[in-house]
Amino acid sequence: MKIVFNFFGARISVNGPEEVIRKIRMDFSFFYDNKETADLDFEIDIMEQEPDYGMIPQTCRVFRLHPDFDFYSDGEFNYTKYTENCLTIFNKRSGILKIYCRNDNIIHEITYLAVLSFFGENLERKGIYRIHGLCFMISGVPIVIISDSGVGKTMLFLQMMKQEKISFYSDEIVLVNKDRDILPFPLRIGLRRDDSDSFSGIPEKYVYGIERRKFGPKVLVDSEVFKDRVAAPAAAEIFIVAVRHETGFLKRAGKVRLFTALLRNMVIGVGLPQLIEYMNLDFTPRDIIKLSIKAVRRLRMAISITLHSKAYFMGAAKDPAVNLNMLVEVFSKE
Repeated sequence: MKIVFNFFGARISVNGPEEVIRKIRMDFSFFYDNKETADLDFEIDIMEQEPDYGMIPQTCRVFRLHPDFDFYSDGEFNYTKYTENCLTIFNKRSGILKIYCRNDNIIHEITYLAVLSFFGENLERKGIYRIHGLCFMISGVPIVIISDSGVGKTMLFLQMMKQEKISFYSDEIVLVNKDRDILPFPLRIGLRRDDSDSFSGIPEKYVYGIERRKFGPKVLVDSEVFKDRVAAPAAAEIFIVAVRHETGFLKRAGKVRLFTALLRNMVIGVGLPQLIEYMNLDFTPRDIIKLSIKAVRRLRMAISITLHSKAYFMGAAKDPAVNLNMLVEVFSKE
């Protein structure tokens, strides 16, 4: 079974078993493209079979970049050997990624990350950058919240969706172009199973799940359920750096705090899928130069955002309703 997505002009196809494709479509339903053409920028072919590690040439150089996988390269093909009995082979010339694995959950997770990573790599060449964060609109003004995982962005997002006057861009990855406009990027919403109250009112057809390799089970919600709440592109004006706090607070912040957060969550890319960026590398001096150029471009964008935006510092309380009330009270007046 095959499906095609169109991410702002970057067309990606995924071909594989029906159940995996069904979930991948729900992951990226906003970008589903039913036009069957040969004009593709990136292809993923899923082979639901035991991996044959003999396909990795013995002459390949090996790079141990992560405890969960070994990375091999022979110049034209890059191979990733996972500890969970999974192998990916990426043809850098054709842009085709093949995944060999029998575990549907692992296939789903790797495919999701590969699609996001390729999309990010492609759009960055067009001057569109990613920030790990949440973005929504109050009173016509886009507001970006930047934080590490675990601060409560997703729970806050679900709380926002109860308010008809609030629209959203994304609850995971924020897109901003070189003109500092925020672009809509709604993806699946991920919840812990013990947060059942959060998705109790969502129709069952939009809810599905995954068993993640390292972090256990997660409930996923198709963003299709919120499709009427997606905001149109608009100029970025307000950025909030958030941390966990017992009772909650929201106040103006200095530019240094915002720049530091952008340095971590955009320039370095903490929390952003960057799988394909690594698969495109041979770790030669030329690749180091490419990475350096990319880092400089991201840095320039971070500086531009810092200089032209209002910065706030937020202590996110455990109760998302408290956080939402703070945000509405402050920014409905902006």
